[in-house]
Amino acid sequence: MACFFYPSPLLLLSTPIGSLLMALQKYYGETIQERKQKDRKTLHELQLKEWKARLQFTELLPEEIESSLQKNRSKDDAEKIEALLNLPRNPSSTDKQDED
Repeated sequence: MACFFYPSPLLLLSTPIGSLLMALQKYYGETIQERKQKDRKTLHELQLKEWKARLQFTELLPEEIESSLQKNRSKDDAEKIEALLNLPRNPSSTDKQDED
């Protein structure tokens, strides 16, 4: 009896597909794994830039709020001083003693 070896269709397809993948990787100059790592690194750098921009904004926000409050306080304080200056004056204590 003779034993014949019949290659499986999967084996026949895997060789040309593997060769095609190798040719594509040579053409693009990087493997699929290298491409994924590069994409992950790019995404990480983008997220890092966004995080730094948000952090910078949150650092500046309290300063802006405080300066805005100080400007408003100065204006309010000036108005209060003006109102106090416009009130009628109390008679001085020396005037009261003269009357006694």
